[in-house]
Amino acid sequence: MAVLANRLDRLDTHALDWQRVRVATVGLSHADLVRSAESSAKLPFWPTDSISTDDLESALRDRHQADD
Repeated sequence: MAVLANRLDRLDTHALDWQRVRVATVGLSHADLVRSAESSAKLPFWPTDSISTDDLESALRDRHQADD
């Protein structure tokens, strides 16, 4: 979780459901987590600087599918 938190440190993550995120990270590598964080971080800048659990989970699912 530290990898994701560090990569998303410029965004407001207080509303993230970290338990849901943790479940979505199972089986992903450090590099997958970084790519997911960067991908999801591109989404929220307009109109807000926060990130949703759904956006992050979606990016993590995309990484799982890329590995298939």
